[in-house]
Amino acid sequence: MVAIPDHTGALRVVYLFGGDERQTGLDGSSVDWLADIHDSDVRLEFNAGGALAFAETLGPTGRPLEHSPREALRRVLRSASEMGFQVRLGVEPEFFAIRRGRAGEIRPVDRLGYFSLPPREVESVLLEIARVAGELGLRVVKFHHEVAPGQYEIVPAGGDPLEVCDSVVALKALVRREFEAAGMGATFMPKPFSSVNGSGMHLHLSLLRDGRSAFLDGGGPSKVALSFLAGLLRRAREITAVAAPTVNSYKRLVPGHEAPVYLAWGRSNRSALVRVPWYGGSFERIEFRVPDSSSSPHLVAALAIAAGLEGIEERLDPPEEVRVNVYEADGLETLPADPGEAARELRSSEFARKVLTDRVVDAIAGRLEADYREYLREVGDWGSTRLAVSEWELSRYLDVGS
Repeated sequence: MVAIPDHTGALRVVYLFGGDERQTGLDGSSVDWLADIHDSDVRLEFNAGGALAFAETLGPTGRPLEHSPREALRRVLRSASEMGFQVRLGVEPEFFAIRRGRAGEIRPVDRLGYFSLPPREVESVLLEIARVAGELGLRVVKFHHEVAPGQYEIVPAGGDPLEVCDSVVALKALVRREFEAAGMGATFMPKPFSSVNGSGMHLHLSLLRDGRSAFLDGGGPSKVALSFLAGLLRRAREITAVAAPTVNSYKRLVPGHEAPVYLAWGRSNRSALVRVPWYGGSFERIEFRVPDSSSSPHLVAALAIAAGLEGIEERLDPPEEVRVNVYEADGLETLPADPGEAARELRSSEFARKVLTDRVVDAIAGRLEADYREYLREVGDWGSTRLAVSEWELSRYLDVGS
């Protein structure tokens, strides 16, 4: 099976039975944003040898398509290498396991909470996903129940960012397929249920230099770590529309449900936009908490890493660490308040255009703008509807991201 990730973070595959083949073709115009109809022949090149191979997307000249998600991430990783850094990434996709009622309504499969023992049928599906993933050459390191009823997290092994993002895309597709095969369902929609936590896709980022952590200075943060963090905070508003690419994403980004709203950072602080995990009392990685599971891991990772590297290059200093519940703090800058504002921030971002290309930025911003206009027309004004999930969102986004 040969695969590519599309710009929405979904898996596209072709099954080949040719033995030693290392390439095949596809109609790039039939994959959103990949190629135009008048220039649609895209060649896939891959290394065979496993049950699943992710391919490079090449244009007619034989060069990689610069706007493809994998190529965007690869460019940023080359920049990191030129600066003397090796990037390490971890990704934590969350989703809801659901059932449908007779009228088509959805509900969580359980009423359990964080770290609860899953129902046997859910446990069986998750174990089957881990088994199938292993056969495909992917390694699942953990799964567990999340905070909301029916909400779970499944985590691939961390490491090389390109391999990790490929694994996330494949795992999301497996999750949905295996739950459907078991008579249930799974959704990566950011906020399918009102009044509970939404589903995030947090990124854990670290840098190595000469095989050692570049984020550590004794037990505390190095200047590299603080500047990386500062760069990410500086660009957070501009890249929100990529990390949270649907109208429904902004129902998740509200106070009180462990989702970021304010541009702040803190150790062991899950109310902050950037959290520094502090289990061992050392500054080894940072967690970027804006992304949700409807986004492309490749595109979000590319932007987050590029923002951090920019901070290092410019030797930026972060704002003061927040050691209290951020939702109760005063005077902090916020993420975009609604999808329209997020789309405008992305459109005007020269930084995002440099990292992702004009084609991708305009496509993501344009889709979010169009969806938001339809939402306002069909559902109502944002201020009076932002805390409730509408039927319009469920029909539009229930199958997003997988």
